[in-house]
Order: sequence, then structure tokens, then C-alpha cells
Amino acid sequence: IFITSGTTWTVPNDWNSADNTIVTIGAGAGGANGGTTSPGGGGGAYSKVSAIGLSAGDTAYYSIGTGGTGASADSTAGGSGSNTWFNKATNSAPVLATNGALALGGTGGGTAAITTGGAGGSNTSGVGSTKWSGGAGGNSSTTDRTAATSPDFVILVVLVGLAFTQVHLFVIDGSIS
Repeated sequence: IFITSGTTWTVPNDWNSADNTIVTIGAGAGGANGGTTSPGGGGGAYSKVSAIGLSAGDTAYYSIGTGGTGASADSTAGGSGSNTWFNKATNSAPVLATNGALALGGTGGGTAAITTGGAGGSNTSGVGSTKWSGGAGGNSSTTDRTAATSPDFVILVVLVGLAFTQVHLFVIDGSIS
């Protein structure tokens, strides 16, 4: 099951609480517009939890991160990506992996004075049993570049635990499908 919009999910009748995986990926950040220096935005983090206890008919909550906007004005930083989370208990980011997963968004690329790419979403601030930081945005040179906006591609969760298993990687408004 892939959730790409909305804020709540109703657990189906064939959910298997002992055999499921929930994956969240934070949104990537936008690049800067420094005129002659335009570093890239950082990638979103990854967090995963398994065997989340849910019962048929339960409501789970989630938030899908939004990709950061590329800077449009000279000497401005790119927008940061927002966090993506899933929580079985409350309508807020989880603080414990027993309730869900939280993956942080990347940081926007620097400005004309800062040629270092934005940091990837941090795994240390995420929630999950397996966590990876997002990649750092590329540093810039003195060649003029145009800032880019990260697509709103974030896959909120991959839920594996039904009578069948589906695993797909796809990007909404992007190129991977």
C-alpha cells in the first residue's frame, strides 16, 4: 500500500500486526540561487519500523513531507523539505518507534555567501528501528546555475503486512516510477 496524499489511514481487515513494515522518507530541499553560486538542497532522511501492532478498522495518522522550493531571487537559500511521519496513536509525529516512524526533510541549499549544499535530513532526530540520513546537497562552484525545486515525490509509507506484499519505488512529479 502506498499512501501519497491525505492525513489518515484506516487499517484493512487483512492487516498482519506481526509481519509489516512502515517506511517514511523526508522531503528533499530546494537549491539556492546565489547568482554565480547555487548549492543544492539536502535529501530527505529514511526511517523504517516493523511489526507495528494495529487492528482492522483502526485509524492511523500521517503527514507527507513537501519538497523544498528552489530559490528564485539572487543570494537566497533554497527552502527546506518537511518531515514525513506515520503514527498509530496520535495525529502528530511519533516520539517512539513502537508508535511509528519519522523521517526528517533536507535543509535548503546555501546563499551567495554560502557555497555548501544543504544538509540531508538527520537520522539522529528521526524515529524508527532503521534510520538513514539524507544525502547532502551538492556544493557550488562559481559557475552560474539555476536553482531547482525538489518534487513533492515523498512516499509516505510502504505498508507491508497484508495477505500479499508489494514493494515499489516511485516518484510523483518526478522521474522514477
